[in-house]
Amino acid sequence: MERENVRKLAPTVLIDWTMIPDRTEPVKKVIMKALHDKLAEIEPDLQDEIVIIFNDIPLSCAMLGGETRSDNPDK
Repeated sequence: MERENVRKLAPTVLIDWTMIPDRTEPVKKVIMKALHDKLAEIEPDLQDEIVIIFNDIPLSCAMLGGETRSDNPDK
């Protein structure tokens, strides 16, 4: 596509993960910064438009191996 026909050229990164206790705001900030910086290396002119979104999924809404994460958060 031609650049003038695209509204947003910078990437949007979506991260879905379960809300286990060690996935704190400071941890997210480190991950977001690392992703942003790496993507900005690829598209430096678009670094102010890069979007990174965390979707925190409650443990009761995720299942692994037949058990919800809230029933067995150590899995």
